[in-house]
Amino acid sequence: MVLLAQLDATTPSNWWWFTLTSGPALWLMGFAVLCLGVLLYLGLRLRAVSAGVRKAPVKQRLSDDSGVAMIEFVLVTPILLIVTLLLIQTMLVFTGLFYVQYSAFAAARTAIVQIPTVSTEPTNELMPSEGSDKFDAIRSAAVLGVLPVSGRESGSSVASSTLVSGIGQVFAAQGRSEPNWVNELLGQRLNYAINHTEVALQRVYSGENAGSVNFEPVDSYTLFSPKEAISVVVRHEFALTVPLASRVFSAVGESGTYSPAGRSGDSPGPPGQWTVIESRAILTNEGIDRRLPEAPEVPRR
Repeated sequence: MVLLAQLDATTPSNWWWFTLTSGPALWLMGFAVLCLGVLLYLGLRLRAVSAGVRKAPVKQRLSDDSGVAMIEFVLVTPILLIVTLLLIQTMLVFTGLFYVQYSAFAAARTAIVQIPTVSTEPTNELMPSEGSDKFDAIRSAAVLGVLPVSGRESGSSVASSTLVSGIGQVFAAQGRSEPNWVNELLGQRLNYAINHTEVALQRVYSGENAGSVNFEPVDSYTLFSPKEAISVVVRHEFALTVPLASRVFSAVGESGTYSPAGRSGDSPGPPGQWTVIESRAILTNEGIDRRLPEAPEVPRR
């Protein structure tokens, strides 16, 4: 499943509203309403069956059709459980859609601020690969944006060690001991976010038809113009963690498996499932060079 939401460059502060009204969000909300309706019907049906069994006379309970109510109860209960799990997974995916869209907005905001700076590349120039200070900052913004909804993956990296150490120093400065989630959860979530998040930059052009927009991937050294629209696409492999329901979501569209991290000292559990959530944000480059030219050398008398 590839859920795609797009943020308009003209209203960057309302990214949450565009996410809420996007096609994937409306689809997820409709599916959630359907699950709620099924749950309500099944709940009322179970209540009626239970009430009928309790109120029935002893002789009627022992009659030939006394097992019908029990059979109906047994048949309805698994369906009720499965629909409940589907509803929980739907809401988690809905939450992930918001975080991935926010991640795209954060990455785009970082891009339009970092590209005009002078670092490993001159002003308004970018090499979209690891090792570029500008691209690394853009990708870091995207990774941190999806960190709260990331899965767990074991392993060690400089980024995860630095983050865990920094959070530990914050608690130490306050004279408090580190919570268990700092060492057990934070680094594993960051590892997953780093390994399962992709960031791509695109140039934006007006299409041949009125109102149409074309995108050109930025895959080599690129010079951007001041006030040029820049598109950032964040593609995150969202971890599906609800039993049974995860297989339903991972069975639709692009998906895969990963090795989830266990608790400290435990071996990883069975392969986890993920599905792709992809979001795009388009913002305007702030690449106007405001530096003044060097003053000319004027002979003094």
